[in-house]
Parts: sequence; structure tokens; C-alpha cells
Amino acid sequence: MIRLANIAALAVVVAAGVGLYQLKYNTERVQEEVRALKSQITADEAAIKVLRAEWTYLARPERLETLGNRYLALRPTQAGQIIGSIEEVPLRDNPSTVVAQADDFRIVQPTPVRAPALRPAPTPAPAPDREEAEERYQEVRHDPGNDLLVRIHTTLTERQHD
Repeated sequence: MIRLANIAALAVVVAAGVGLYQLKYNTERVQEEVRALKSQITADEAAIKVLRAEWTYLARPERLETLGNRYLALRPTQAGQIIGSIEEVPLRDNPSTVVAQADDFRIVQPTPVRAPALRPAPTPAPAPDREEAEERYQEVRHDPGNDLLVRIHTTLTERQHD
């Protein structure tokens, strides 16, 4: 009987030893993963600092101004372009030409230039003939998404006839 108790106690001790051995190595593995993650976090934070510094360098106003002058065909606003009230907006003779010109996307084609002094003057788009403009307007008018254009056209037409 004593031998059976000794064998059972020995089995419990061996099982506890094996369990503790596995627990120790699992803990070491988890600690190594934690160290690797902390190292990765540190590296990512350093990379974020570098990227923020690079962003700050690239977003300098004088650099953006130079790039804007080089690649964008923009000019400063002139005093004569500012209107004080809506009544000062001039009416067009034929509002359908406005719709037709707005639908022609070939009008706005940016052309890259080397320096602001070499920028060509913008060329106005040729005015479409009346039949073509009416055709385009009819296409736009029947589109249900263009109710605002139809209302503008009818308002302007009524004003012209008054």
C-alpha cells in the first residue's frame, strides 16, 4: 500500500514538474513577443516622427506657392472681379450658350509650364453656334438631375421677354 502511495505521489510530482516546465517556457515565449512588439512600436514611432518631419518640410508655404505657380494656371483676384450685390451680375443674351459651354470640358485643360513668366495666356473657347447650343440645352433639360438649370433658363428667358 505504501508503494502505491509513493508511486502516486511520484506521478503527481512529475506531472507538476512537467506543468511548471511548460508554464515557464510559455511565459518566456510571451515575454519575447512583448519585447518584439515594444521594439516594433518604438520603430513605428520613430518612423512616424520622420514622416511628420517630412510632411512639415513638404508642406512649407513657399514650396507650395512655387509649385502652384509652376503647375496651376491661377492668377490673383483683381478688384474688378468682386461684385457687391447680385443685382450687379450681368445677364447673358442667350443662357443656353452658358449651359453648352459648361458642358464642354475641353475648355479647361491645364498645361504645365516651366516658369510663371512663360505661362501662355488662356484662350477663350469658341462660342458654339445657336443650333448646337440649343441641342445641348435640350439634352441637359431632359435630364431630371438638372432641374436647377431649367429653372434658371426659364427665369432668364422671362426676364429677357419683359
